[in-house]
Amino acid sequence: WDDYKFNDDDIADIVDKVFVNHGSNMIPYGAVVYGLFLNYPASGIFGWHTSNLQSNGAIIENVRVHDLYHHSEEMVGLTTNKHGISHALNGPLDAVSLVGEDMMEQIANVIESKTGTFKAEYVGDLITDVHLAYYKFASNDWDFWPGTPYYGDNGELIEWAMGDDDTYGDIISTDKIVTEEDLAQLVTCNGDRMQHPLKGIIGIKISGVENVQFKGDITVENLYDSSALGSTLCGPYTKANFGQQLPYSLGYSGNMVHGLDVSFSDIEFDTDKVYLHNIIS
Repeated sequence: WDDYKFNDDDIADIVDKVFVNHGSNMIPYGAVVYGLFLNYPASGIFGWHTSNLQSNGAIIENVRVHDLYHHSEEMVGLTTNKHGISHALNGPLDAVSLVGEDMMEQIANVIESKTGTFKAEYVGDLITDVHLAYYKFASNDWDFWPGTPYYGDNGELIEWAMGDDDTYGDIISTDKIVTEEDLAQLVTCNGDRMQHPLKGIIGIKISGVENVQFKGDITVENLYDSSALGSTLCGPYTKANFGQQLPYSLGYSGNMVHGLDVSFSDIEFDTDKVYLHNIIS
């Protein structure tokens, strides 16, 4: 790597930030950090609790969860056909990268005020260029893909970005997006790079587990979430992506901190001490 040089300084800067030194401060920047997570028999990545199934039986004895850090990087995306645009790794393409900062600000103003117009053209960056070009040239064989991307029911986002067909020139515009409902659903917020809903830090999370026993000394301390306030591009909201689940998170939730979170579970405390301390956001 040290012997390889980019001739284009802008590309070199993007590669360095995205692939080389991203997260070099060693603080996790994804959707959530758990200290201890007991779950129903399924994955717990989308939503907070999404199953009627229960796991059974756990003893949590003399456990100390401590010194967890988190700094969310919210990824703001776009939708088409009321479906979040996603690349082959199940994440949104950055809305600002797709349409540019000035146009994204114009779109946000229209969303918030419910007045005005916009018509976005593709701007793009290295990351979006690669994803869209790969789809254009390799969508005839899904064996080349880690997952199936969604760029519209008929790939219309690709046609819009390439600019070869005027039919798709207005798909991100108030000529096409005419109702308040469609306008409100145009932008997705409160998710990470794979569209997981943001949850912040949870020291101990127990979701859908029966017969859980806490014993001895239970300590949760020094949890620090340094995430900034969420993006205002979605305007005021209670649910800003498909995985956000009320009432667990209301509005932006990337900077939340929970010492102990229990839902749809049966727990018993037979403890000498339960100590929650220095839980900070």
